[in-house]
Amino acid sequence: MSDRLKDYQRIALDSYETFLHSYRTAGESTPGTRQASRDAFEACTQASFGFRVPYYAPAALTESDVPVVCLRIPTGGGKTLIGGHAIQRVKQTLLPTTHSLTIWLVPSDAIRTQTLRMLRTPGELLHDEL
Repeated sequence: MSDRLKDYQRIALDSYETFLHSYRTAGESTPGTRQASRDAFEACTQASFGFRVPYYAPAALTESDVPVVCLRIPTGGGKTLIGGHAIQRVKQTLLPTTHSLTIWLVPSDAIRTQTLRMLRTPGELLHDEL
């Protein structure tokens, strides 16, 4: 599957996976706290940019420490492909299980139609992975 990725897509996914590993490690090192997301995000931004970027999550998700990250990909940059790979990396890094639930939100009917087509087509990453 990775052979289909462009360099910038691979770099974005590798950074995302680094965050996931950091999140898991932060949660293991400070069990019972609700700051693993913040610690992981700030450690990753420190490593990538040389300074810590403050972590902000929606208030509804902070209490449970649900990790919230955003991968910024330009228009036409393969966000659907990256999304499929991102789900795969979450499953491998955080959810050692065969089945998981994914909620896929889209901003328009055109993207919904495209995504549904990919979900229904054997051989497409979203179909095969999800």
